[in-house]
Amino acid sequence: MKISKYGITLSRLEEKDLELLREKRNAVHIQRYMEYRDYITPEKQVEWFHRVNNNKNLYFIINYDGKARGLINSKNIEWNPLRSEAGLFIWDQNLWNTQIPAFSTLILLEIAFFVDKAEYSLCQVLSDNPKAQKFNKQLGYELLPDQENIYNQYYKLTRDRFFRKTAKIIKAAETVSEEKDKTLSIFFSQPDFNSGIAELLINNANKETIAERLKSSNGETITFKNIS
Repeated sequence: MKISKYGITLSRLEEKDLELLREKRNAVHIQRYMEYRDYITPEKQVEWFHRVNNNKNLYFIINYDGKARGLINSKNIEWNPLRSEAGLFIWDQNLWNTQIPAFSTLILLEIAFFVDKAEYSLCQVLSDNPKAQKFNKQLGYELLPDQENIYNQYYKLTRDRFFRKTAKIIKAAETVSEEKDKTLSIFFSQPDFNSGIAELLINNANKETIAERLKSSNGETITFKNIS
């Protein structure tokens, strides 16, 4: 599965990506912002992948300008109604103060709330990471009650707040994007249909958001209308 918008492509995590991911996740500048800070061995990385490589957890490599730049996910997914927990880390420090982290997050939020009618999205942020707190608040997440004294705090984005705040950010992001990068699209390969994830996403989708479906010999590409 590949999801594209804003010149960014999110490619679903595969076993061939694990060594790169392990190397980046173990880096000091990433590890210090994670609750789990033990060194990750190749064996632990593979064990983790086998636990999460299913239709309740979607992990994507963030590709920008021809290079892998980070990881983003929706995990612990409940499909009816749609609820999930989001996560993100960008290992390329040159992109930390750019629009790429926000744009990558907006892609998955647009699919969750605009296309697939999500009820809410959760995320966790460490209480000593004010930069991540500010980032998520700007996207519409709010700290949940009784989280003030917890180290790994939960934030929540509701469907109502998405359309009141986050959708406006998406529209603004589209205005600064090149014409070819304004359109959200998902490419499903045959393995995505075999696993059932394509069917889950398509069946949950608001059909009025779909602009075009194009089948090919190696899969299907669905493009979506912009949020009006």
